[in-house]
Amino acid sequence: MNLKHLRWQNFHTRKRRPIYIHLILESMHNPRIKPLGYDPYVKYFGHIDYKVIMSKHDYEANRERLLKLMNENDEFLLKLIEKSFECFDRNTKFWKKVYNIKNLNKLSNDELADIFHEYIELISEYGAYIMVPLYIEFDLSDFIRKKLEEHKVDVDKYYTIIMNPVKEGQILREKESFLKMALKFKNGKDIEEDLKKHIEEFSWMPNSCYTETYHTRDYYINRIKETSKKDVKELIYAFEEEQAEKKKKYQEVLEKFQDDKKLITLIKTAQENIFYRSFRSERLYQSPLYLGNLFREMAKRLGLEDYRDILWLISPEIIKLLRNNEKADKKMIDERKTGFAFITSVTDGRCASGKELVELRKEVIFDEVSKEEVKGNPTYKGKVKGRVCLVLSMEDLKKLKKGDVLVTDTTTPNYVPFLHKVSAIVTDEGGITCHAAVISREMKIPCIIGTHNASKALKDGDMVEVDADNGVVRKLS
Repeated sequence: MNLKHLRWQNFHTRKRRPIYIHLILESMHNPRIKPLGYDPYVKYFGHIDYKVIMSKHDYEANRERLLKLMNENDEFLLKLIEKSFECFDRNTKFWKKVYNIKNLNKLSNDELADIFHEYIELISEYGAYIMVPLYIEFDLSDFIRKKLEEHKVDVDKYYTIIMNPVKEGQILREKESFLKMALKFKNGKDIEEDLKKHIEEFSWMPNSCYTETYHTRDYYINRIKETSKKDVKELIYAFEEEQAEKKKKYQEVLEKFQDDKKLITLIKTAQENIFYRSFRSERLYQSPLYLGNLFREMAKRLGLEDYRDILWLISPEIIKLLRNNEKADKKMIDERKTGFAFITSVTDGRCASGKELVELRKEVIFDEVSKEEVKGNPTYKGKVKGRVCLVLSMEDLKKLKKGDVLVTDTTTPNYVPFLHKVSAIVTDEGGITCHAAVISREMKIPCIIGTHNASKALKDGDMVEVDADNGVVRKLS
């Protein structure tokens, strides 16, 4: 093993479980499908100490392949994302079928293994598309800006409209559904059926790392009671007005540039790419909600008292244990909880931990990041001054005060209820279509993403100026 010569693209840090990581890495390393002739293969793709990494050579190779195909056919990426949605529909039908299976306890180990294997194969097809939005997001942004410059218009004005997603993602759909439910409750109407549907559709949101954590019925009831104290009709009206205004502005952009077919295709591609970037992972996080009973039954057969321990195994291990009627190795699971890694072409589909992980850490060397200069990509412009609130866990969100500058590694849907307090957002991670980029444009919060070092260079209480016009954060004291 000699990996020291490789340079790594470090995408983000996520405390995901081995079962999920293995699924995604293997489906990229051994793709089941090559959508529209595009081969998504990567040689070195990995996860070590919760960092998701890919060799820069693989990253650039995929980027170049995609750009070549887009150059040959303007609509290539649009059609690729379309295919992904079709693939996702097949997955969803299967998840719901499993969700409705009664008496899983009466099935044999082989029958459970067969159901789980089908889940893995379907997810692996979907995995062929999982990295697509990341490879070309900056190129797509540059193409659009250059085309707008050709038209001699206010580039920033039109760019902001174009990059603000019109299609409602899960966050906005949840908000709309919740507000309508809260209004019914306030008016004394029965919400039981609405609540049941809402839980099935949205309770997965805290499960953003495959941890089997979900919002409960009590969580929604308490939230509904609090919201019903407000003018819910006004909240719904404001929400609908905001969405309508966004769609109107987008339509005006399409009409303004309707004679430039290349630009229109780029705009539509950017819109789908932004939507898909969140969609692709959110729906994967949703899948265990439907398979919870299957996981529980398999865990019981493997001798695991806490069914969530099954998430520390990988799919070939689970299937083999079930078919051989064997119990899981609890010591191995405990070892993985202290740290684990996968690197395709290196760990050969296995989950490395213990001594092997120690050796891998010596081999995987990252580029040094400055701890002084904080620079990144602005996603919503503006200049503000404020006190840094460093958020590295959900618990830290409770520290946020009105006017604070939120500094974090990344944002997730769980951050949204707290963002009305912040004057600016600064993240270590992310591209122009990441969650922080999208939500900052939606909420009109100055934001700089992809600094790589903000959470290390800045600390709680630092007074800073966030210059989101130029993508720079300056310490004031």
